[in-house]
Amino acid sequence: MYRLGPSIFRLASGVLDSWQMPKIVHPFMEQLAKNTGESVLLSVIDKDKGVMTYVDIVHSPHPVRYQIAVGTVRPLYASTAGRLLLAYAERSWRHDYLASVQFEVPTSAPMTRASLKRELDLIRQHELAWSVDGYMVGLSAVAAPLLDANGECVACFNIAGPTDRTKANLESLKGAVRACAAQVSKALAAADAD
Repeated sequence: MYRLGPSIFRLASGVLDSWQMPKIVHPFMEQLAKNTGESVLLSVIDKDKGVMTYVDIVHSPHPVRYQIAVGTVRPLYASTAGRLLLAYAERSWRHDYLASVQFEVPTSAPMTRASLKRELDLIRQHELAWSVDGYMVGLSAVAAPLLDANGECVACFNIAGPTDRTKANLESLKGAVRACAAQVSKALAAADAD
């Protein structure tokens, strides 16, 4: 059996410290959490493993909230953020993923390749992903892409919270996430230009 030692965590920390995206995005996340009252998460895709990872999180100020650790990994199909990242992935890679994905992590609603493909088409059409009780009953989320200067999705911004609060404010949350993601995308494009 192998275990990760302290040196791998120091290496990962050094890589993340040199990566500018979380530094640029974090203030926007704090403001979005303040404006919506929900947890805000930044996630990126790992195409080699077919997963997404939460790389930064600002937790909701509410005592009842979605709370998860930075570094948590989810299969792409299983979460709102993962499906958004999948929808924006390169077409040929997405096609291969859909042809080979195994739905091993249960979600609250059964998923098939056909239903996942239909949802990805809708995400690209709306430029937004949302789910009510999707990953698990009681949890809902809204996600939007963060685009670089070339219009490529480099990460995903999403808010997540208890379904009762999220569902009651779903349309305003969609607008807030979409507007904030557009601001972040402009900041990322400006940073790329420097």
